[in-house]
Amino acid sequence: MLRCLWLRLSGAASVPGPGRASSRCSLLILCVSIRLCAASLGRSPWAEYYGTKSRYEVLSGVSVPGTDWLAPANCTVLQVNALIRHGTRYPTRKNVPRMVEIHQLIREQGDVGSSLVQALAGWHMWYNERMDGNLHPLGISEMVKLAKRLSARFPALFAVQSYKEKRLKFLTSSKHRCVNSTKSFIQGLESYLNLPDQEGGQWEVNDGLMRFFDHCEKFKNLVENNNTALHQVEIFKNGPEMERIMSNMAKKLGISPSAINANMVEATFYLCTYEFILKGVISPWCDLLEEEDVEVLEYLGDLKQYWKRSYGYKINGLSSYRLFQDLFQYMDQTIEESERNQSISHTAVLRFGHAETLLPVLTLMGYFKDDRPLLASNFEQQKHRV
Repeated sequence: MLRCLWLRLSGAASVPGPGRASSRCSLLILCVSIRLCAASLGRSPWAEYYGTKSRYEVLSGVSVPGTDWLAPANCTVLQVNALIRHGTRYPTRKNVPRMVEIHQLIREQGDVGSSLVQALAGWHMWYNERMDGNLHPLGISEMVKLAKRLSARFPALFAVQSYKEKRLKFLTSSKHRCVNSTKSFIQGLESYLNLPDQEGGQWEVNDGLMRFFDHCEKFKNLVENNNTALHQVEIFKNGPEMERIMSNMAKKLGISPSAINANMVEATFYLCTYEFILKGVISPWCDLLEEEDVEVLEYLGDLKQYWKRSYGYKINGLSSYRLFQDLFQYMDQTIEESERNQSISHTAVLRFGHAETLLPVLTLMGYFKDDRPLLASNFEQQKHRV
């Protein structure tokens, strides 16, 4: 689900009129897809383990960002300042070969007498490398609806006049899924405001902010290009939890356990996940896994993000400093303009990036930090991790 942190920063300010004072507020929204309650996804298997691949829209009776926040009575909302992950996407290029590999193995070595093997062998491999993380039609719809919800909740900030005067600022990563998420958001905004077909709005591609991890040499040296940085992940991949999954999968398929590796197990989970997320179907790929297996695979994903993007190394959070600074500079500017009774330069600043953009910022701000580090050896102890 697209879950958001709503952070209200207030500055005391004088308000015209005798004896009156108010808080002027700038609202920071940090949005990322996170785990959903299983009940909200109906018949989806293990929905709470889908992580960043969770389907945003399959919600039932769950509050949606942009509809559940109300300013306090003495607060004037001055600006929406948002950091948003792109919408639902297709698999990236690096994952497709792994999917092809496990599918080919089953077709060549699986037990032909098994109904599960027959179903998997007959399954059509429709993923290809050209998809390479492109924004899915669901992702387009998500961004359109997010724009409409935010516009409905903060009509003064997303007003026609503000839009025409370019007081709404859009920043995006150069990746096509982020650019297209930005375009889709603008499309939803223009539709909500009943504007005739505009030039598609104006946005700025800024990888220095939205893909800061590509520009931080210390992060690249210590983490990104360091073969030992994810040693905890590699240990877990070769540990007893993953070995048990590989053994169980091999038994279901009638294949030697030595033929299956950790990448194939991950690919199987991705296939199960993407088939539901993108097509709304429960795939036979899900039948290769049990719920306890999916818990392990979720932990494997969390372990990787912990060490590569979060609290595993201090540089992970610090690498986002320029973006962190940008977020709060716009707030400071807005509060200062309000205190001087000046027109607000930007009533909304909306940035479209990646999960890898958000996680270091959340880390720098100290959110979701466990008392103990995530390690290959403490899977059981970390089942209630934040």
